[in-house]
Amino acid sequence: MCSKFMYRIYLNSISLIGVYLFVCLGFYDLQAFANTVIINADDREISLGQELRYYEDRDSSMSLDDFLHLESQNLLLDSDRDQLSFGYTKSAYWFTVDFFYSGEINNSFILELPKPLLDQIDFYQISSGKKIKHNQLGDLLPYSMRIIDHRNFLIPVDFDSDKKLRLVFRIKTDNTLKVRLKLHEVSAFWISDGREILFFGVFYGIMLVMIIYNSYISYTLKSRAYLYYVIYVLSNTIISLSMSGFGYQYLWLENQFIQKRAIGASGCLGFFSLGYFTVLFLNVKTCFPWLKKIIVLLSILLILIIP
Repeated sequence: MCSKFMYRIYLNSISLIGVYLFVCLGFYDLQAFANTVIINADDREISLGQELRYYEDRDSSMSLDDFLHLESQNLLLDSDRDQLSFGYTKSAYWFTVDFFYSGEINNSFILELPKPLLDQIDFYQISSGKKIKHNQLGDLLPYSMRIIDHRNFLIPVDFDSDKKLRLVFRIKTDNTLKVRLKLHEVSAFWISDGREILFFGVFYGIMLVMIIYNSYISYTLKSRAYLYYVIYVLSNTIISLSMSGFGYQYLWLENQFIQKRAIGASGCLGFFSLGYFTVLFLNVKTCFPWLKKIIVLLSILLILIIP
């Protein structure tokens, strides 16, 4: 009787130990994947904005090892939005995100940073604690140095089955710093990109027609008002080309000087031409002479501050 009782206690103890180990292992797995993006083979597009962790490097002096040390001490901030915006800043920012690919066959994806005006970007891919790739991008570099021929910043990412991969990237720019990161399946990305190019093609086609048509009117009517309107439309077209990345991709792809100054110069020229168009088209000189002086003065000041 006593031996049966002791045997039951033994079995119950073994069961409790088993349950305890199961719970501990499950908790360990949850901890291991707590900040990890799990990628499936059938995923087509994943927004990574809210999965990022980041740190502000105020004097822009940190190295990759310095950042990884901070990350190991849980000193990074968690993102809570799809697009992070830091405004105009002199600081460099470091970001990281972990991936786990659950597919049975190795697969390739495209990582997209859809902000063509960032100056300096360093991408690091880390696997099993070792740096396996380092890519440099940015509009301060010649366009020919881009890994993938595209207006946005693209990085090919290869996932091995049932393995973790860490992405770390550093950004420093003189423009507004906005970060919106997406991961695309390769074929799905190019299909979506083709539709976007079609939209931009229609838009720039309309702008070109407006420029040619109003240039013809300006020439036939000898009208300076329409000439200023043409300059205004052209300036806005250049701004759009710069902000979308098409200008650097197709027009001034190896000229960083134009890339850095196209938006500022075109913006000032656009305001200047809009001011003079308003004066001439609405006959402000006759109706409101004082308003004409203000518009001309402001237009000249804008020309003087072209960067």
